[in-house]
Amino acid sequence: MPTSVSNTASPADRSRLLARTALCGALCGLALLPGVAQALPIGQGAQVSAGGTAPTITTGTDRIDVNLGAARTVMDWSNFDVTPGETVSFNFGARNWIVLNRINNSSPTKIEGTIEGKVGGQYGGNIWFTSRNSIIFGKGAKVDAGGILVGLGTPDLSSFLDPASTLFSFSGSDNLPALKIMVLANAKMTAHGGTVALLGPSVITRANALVSATEGSALYGSAKTYQIRMAPGTAGDFDLVDFIVSDASGGSDAGIAIDLGGDTRANSVFLAAVNSSGIGSAIINLEGLVTAQAAKADGGDIILSGGGGIANRLAGPAISGVSATDIYLNKATATRDLRVSNVGRTFGRPWARPLDELLDPPTLEQDEICRQRSCGGNGNGNGNGFAPLETIDLDRAVIASLFDPTAISVVSAGRDAKIAATARIELGRVIAARDIAVEGGEVRANALVANGALNVNSTVGEVVLAGVGVMGQGTINAKTDVRLESIAAPQKLTVTSGRDITVGDDGGDVSGVISVSAPQTVTLNLGSGRIDSVTAGAAVNLRGAVDVGTIVAPKVFGEAASVKIGTVTTTGDLYVIATNGDASVGNATAGDDIYVLATHGTASLTTATLTGAAPDAVTNSFAGIPDTAGNGRVVVVRSTDLDAKLGLGTGGVTGATAVSVIAGRDAAVEVIKETPGSFSVTAARDATLRAPTVTLTSVQAGRDLSVGSTTGDFTLTNSLTAVRNISVSAAGALRVADVRADSGSVSLVGATVTAGNVSASEDLTLRALSGGVTTTSFRTGRDLIVQGSSLSLGGTISSVPRDLSITSLGNFTSSTPLSAGRNLILDVAGKATLGATTAVNSIRIVAGDLDLTGALTAPNAQIESKAGAMQVGGAGGGSGFVLDATDFGQLRVSGVTRIYAGSTTGAARGDLTLQDLAINTANTPSVAFLVGSGNNALVQGMVAPTASGGTIRIGDATDLSWRPASILVTGALGAATFAGATNYTGIRAFSEVRLAARQDILFGSPRFIALIQGTPVSAIDIAAGLPVGSSPIGNEVGKVFVSTGRLEVSSEGKAVQQNTAPVGSGGTAGLYFTGAFNPALIIDPPRIVELWGAIAGSNGQVITGSAAGSGLTFTVVDTNGQPISRPDGAAYRFNACDVGTTNCPVISAPSSGGSGSADMNAGVLTARDLLDDAEALDALGSESLTSPPVLLGVAEVPTDEIVTDPVVTGTGSEEIWRKRRQTK
Repeated sequence: MPTSVSNTASPADRSRLLARTALCGALCGLALLPGVAQALPIGQGAQVSAGGTAPTITTGTDRIDVNLGAARTVMDWSNFDVTPGETVSFNFGARNWIVLNRINNSSPTKIEGTIEGKVGGQYGGNIWFTSRNSIIFGKGAKVDAGGILVGLGTPDLSSFLDPASTLFSFSGSDNLPALKIMVLANAKMTAHGGTVALLGPSVITRANALVSATEGSALYGSAKTYQIRMAPGTAGDFDLVDFIVSDASGGSDAGIAIDLGGDTRANSVFLAAVNSSGIGSAIINLEGLVTAQAAKADGGDIILSGGGGIANRLAGPAISGVSATDIYLNKATATRDLRVSNVGRTFGRPWARPLDELLDPPTLEQDEICRQRSCGGNGNGNGNGFAPLETIDLDRAVIASLFDPTAISVVSAGRDAKIAATARIELGRVIAARDIAVEGGEVRANALVANGALNVNSTVGEVVLAGVGVMGQGTINAKTDVRLESIAAPQKLTVTSGRDITVGDDGGDVSGVISVSAPQTVTLNLGSGRIDSVTAGAAVNLRGAVDVGTIVAPKVFGEAASVKIGTVTTTGDLYVIATNGDASVGNATAGDDIYVLATHGTASLTTATLTGAAPDAVTNSFAGIPDTAGNGRVVVVRSTDLDAKLGLGTGGVTGATAVSVIAGRDAAVEVIKETPGSFSVTAARDATLRAPTVTLTSVQAGRDLSVGSTTGDFTLTNSLTAVRNISVSAAGALRVADVRADSGSVSLVGATVTAGNVSASEDLTLRALSGGVTTTSFRTGRDLIVQGSSLSLGGTISSVPRDLSITSLGNFTSSTPLSAGRNLILDVAGKATLGATTAVNSIRIVAGDLDLTGALTAPNAQIESKAGAMQVGGAGGGSGFVLDATDFGQLRVSGVTRIYAGSTTGAARGDLTLQDLAINTANTPSVAFLVGSGNNALVQGMVAPTASGGTIRIGDATDLSWRPASILVTGALGAATFAGATNYTGIRAFSEVRLAARQDILFGSPRFIALIQGTPVSAIDIAAGLPVGSSPIGNEVGKVFVSTGRLEVSSEGKAVQQNTAPVGSGGTAGLYFTGAFNPALIIDPPRIVELWGAIAGSNGQVITGSAAGSGLTFTVVDTNGQPISRPDGAAYRFNACDVGTTNCPVISAPSSGGSGSADMNAGVLTARDLLDDAEALDALGSESLTSPPVLLGVAEVPTDEIVTDPVVTGTGSEEIWRKRRQTK
């Protein structure tokens, strides 16, 4: 076997050989062919390193076993063909042993079987092959060893045979032409711990081939004469250090330097090609997946060197005089770094192979068949090549998808990716977990995605990137142009060029912090996103959906779907046109004109400055251009169908001769300085203008119009007309001509207001904040609101269809009737003098004083004292607010009349003083006097109805802010004359008297009230003569303080009334109940209630004393009007009786000569006071009660139900307390 080829193959072995190519099939048919022998390698001899022994070779039918005896062995073979099913096995003494198989064959060597190297039964040792002809690893070939090297050329044996040497040299001076290393489909070369190195002029792997060195390196080297330096590892396996090509003459002249259609997996992957052809570029093609998965500390790198070797596991410097290399990057993954250094071009796609490069060489079996039949071979369709048409179509699809982010070319690095070339670089998708650096003559890429920094530079031409993603700092610089599609740069990306820059060729998306600078033109055509700054030496063109922070350029022209610019400076015209969205410009400076135009969006401009530095000419021509030469310095903000805005409350216009704001919907002008030149505002719907001072040439609004000055005067000499509402305001004087709102309201507000004919179909508001109002005439279709120190309206204020509101900063006198179809409001700082005043709904008057010379008629009325304190009733006179009896008599209020000692809309509060006042309940059936919680209500005169009836309230039971501190009644609420005993005459009683105070409600003479105010609750017992001096004296006797059907007392302190019955008479006087209501008394619980008086029964009989005291109907309620039980510690007494009981202690002996009816313990208890009286079941009738009352007054009980309880005192036993109980 080692010395010859066996010709004893069995017929069965021969029968397995079939014709595979189309040509051989045509010549030989599909029959079985005899006479084909197996092809095991043929040995010629061996050399070993010093101290070693020659190898022993054992040859079998389909197997050769080589047992090595030296660290370095050179074996010569005249033929090393291995057919499928054959195995050559090398057995090494250690993992660092190397066998160099030197093949001396004029034909290519074809290895289609199995080659293995083992140390102690495990894969190990290093199997090297060298030849001056091609070496082909056929389909299904399998090579396993510790390390594998295939080197084409003549090795330096002396260096090799030195076990201490790690530098190995190969010379290609004697190589046959067109030689190559090929690893065909389904072939596998696996280094177990060491390196796989394929070295020669041309290295090719086919699809589905696999080269693996998962714990070492994979090296593909293209050169003719070269050296390789290896380093032994701790386990003895060798790994790559250097791949050295000393000069250009050692390079390869092959057109295909390295073509990897198959996959490569290694700890690190190295590719180096030196092209010396001098006539064209050599090819490095990474079509298969190249993976560098770090298994060691120095692993995870992919290193590509075009034009240089590998130096210390990095790309070596380019060799002088080498020819170019084209690198095609399709799929590569490095868990650490990817580094490409190339003299030539770099492409991010597979290489489009020529047809002849798609063919595989014939197999040994096919060689034998064709040898026997003399057939040609290697034609297209021999069954061993790639499918040419499919591959070409795929390549065209790849080329067509270039700059498409979904293209198939993907290169990734677990740390950094650095790609450098002297010529053009085209990349697919490059992803790095840290930094990316790309530099070439031109740079193009589908996507560059760096989690760290990004640096892209072209040294000759342009940079074209479909996608850029950089999480750290990024720079892109081009010698000529830059074209970018989509960008994500959250920290910062700076883009510069030597000529033009385009961002978003077709609606790209950008985000982050991006600045762009070009000496010529910048074009932005974005789908979404924002560019922070743009600087151009010539012009800026805006397309798509553009958002730019700052623009500086001699010319700026934007015609995009939508445009947003923060700040823009241009020496020429500024044209910003949004064709299908908003056009928004913040601060704009231009040499001539500024046009901000929008269709289907809002047009807005904050600040405009026209320097006049440019000629008054048209700098850009486009369809529908509104600019003309010689039109002055123009600012135009226009929206075809939506809103137009100028100023936005912070800006304005400087240097313009004409300013126009035109809106298809609403126009809003809010500027902080006066607008120069002619100024016009036109809105199809609403127009709003606010400025420090305003001089308008024209203003038109299809619906609402709102204009005004914010700090100064407003003057408009032209008429104002709007379809709907008009609002004009000025911080200073307001002067306008005629104003007309055909279907809406008019509002004129200024320090002073001067207008022509003012007409509003709805509301009219004329407000002078510090002066007067003057109009030629006025008309309102609904409300009239007028304010001024003086009013000269060109006509009388008479009937207003709806609301009438008049505010006067001084006095106001109406000599003609005032009438409102709904509400009338009069707010006068001084005195209001009114004649007949009428409102269909309500009247509210706030004034310093009020004089009613005519009737005031309304369902409800509210009168407020602007200064606080108020006097009602009496003959008038005095200062402050006085609503005398005559004024009060002018009131015709069918609902509630509310009179406030203060203003409900201001802070002023004061005391209320009621003098003599006759209330005609037919005119004012319900009157409420409201006093602030820090003031008092003083009833000093007789306040009584002209005929019994009506309701009077003092204080608000629910609103504590309008409940006085105390109510002090020294006069009377209602009229009645006490004639002694049960005799009352001249009765004019209110139906209800409701009193609510925060502290006390006191009835009596001034002397009595002062006495009670200074007495604690526990020391008040009028029946016992406490406090001393509480009995009536002089004209206090017989005084009646309240005459009413129902009395409500609501306070937190005392509700105490002086008993004005003559001392010693045993009588009770001071309060007269008409008996018309049940309950007659409502207590919103004070701490003490002490009342004295009489009750009139339904039969007209008046009862006093204990009969009235124990028979009084009453209820106790909380602040919400809900009935409750008497609070603990509270004392509620009427005529000395605890209300609801007959606990009526004797306080004095009967008066001499008087009837029993005058006795405290005398009187008549009428049927009205019995619980079985039907009337006792009536509702309380108080609006403050929300549920039926609890009646504590009880009826008489049968004698047998009366129980007496003896009480022992210091003088013996006597019955002094009686309790009544009912059976149920």
